[in-house]
Amino acid sequence: MEEKSFDRIGVLKTFVKCLIIEMIISILGMLILALVLSKTSVSDNIMGNVIIGISAFAISIGGFIGSRNLKIKGIFSGALQGIFYMLALYLISSIASQNFSVGIQGLVMIIVGIVAGSVGGIIGANLK
Repeated sequence: MEEKSFDRIGVLKTFVKCLIIEMIISILGMLILALVLSKTSVSDNIMGNVIIGISAFAISIGGFIGSRNLKIKGIFSGALQGIFYMLALYLISSIASQNFSVGIQGLVMIIVGIVAGSVGGIIGANLK
């Protein structure tokens, strides 16, 4: 019987590819949000919730793509994708703001990221 080996490099490449896709989707979403906020009379108070929504959408897409390409469980792959995205976002925003603390909004984003990635991973694994 042939034993299958775990391709760590392939898994890492898939996670990095999905992370780049997630970041591109997030940047495009944030640019659209900035355009809407600057050209309309929409309140700035919605910005936090919309950013969480944009991030959740991007992570679910990354979880979907990742679970379709990997041979591991969708929920696990998607949750990992959400964790990697949140770590990258935390590092980028902390370096930019020179503030490495996590507030309540940060905890909400982490939870939403893991859940969104898991849902995207489940959908991607089941649509093979």
